[in-house]
Amino acid sequence: MKRKRKRNKTGGRRTSVKLQSMIGAIIDMPMDEFEKQLIEQKVNLGVINNLILYLSTIYADLKTKKDGVLNLVFNGEYKKDDKVIKEALEGLYAEMTKIEQKVTFLKSKKKDLLKVD
Repeated sequence: MKRKRKRNKTGGRRTSVKLQSMIGAIIDMPMDEFEKQLIEQKVNLGVINNLILYLSTIYADLKTKKDGVLNLVFNGEYKKDDKVIKEALEGLYAEMTKIEQKVTFLKSKKKDLLKVD
């Protein structure tokens, strides 16, 4: 008999801690190391597609958090010059930039793999 997978409060499947830490390591990996690892490991199209999906989902989540921080300023709860706001936005933008770079590289790699000679 199959067991049902546990779902989180929003109805989606729970992401394993191991997967979360792997994705975190990928995001934090320097870009040159990331490119090198993908090439050395000869990552296939399916893995590239999954990485694009995971990273895009994380990016969307970070964008939502960034919008929430900005709403705190727009609603007058904080000023844009407050240290907490600046630090939060800088951190969010830094993570979003890392993800954008990796997704751009992955899409380029995907395009190369789909070329038929």
